[in-house]
Amino acid sequence: VIATDVGGVSELIPSRDYGRLVDVDDPQALAEHNLELSADTKARRAVAGRAYERVTQVFGLGQCVRKHRDLYWSLTSGESRPDLKRGDA
Repeated sequence: VIATDVGGVSELIPSRDYGRLVDVDDPQALAEHNLELSADTKARRAVAGRAYERVTQVFGLGQCVRKHRDLYWSLTSGESRPDLKRGDA
């Protein structure tokens, strides 16, 4: 993953382990990172694999549902919160 550092992209790519971030006004850096990862298949696959794992674990549907559920219960004081087992959505 090579992306410009705008909005919440840095949450998706917090370090070089997960991809490359460049300033929006730095096309040279974008080209350099593109060449770097294009030339190194092993590094490209490793970065892509870690990025995929991060996105599915941190931003996946289950995590999203849990965060919204917890927010809902916190806003309603959890008065009618059913007993949920860990992992229930």
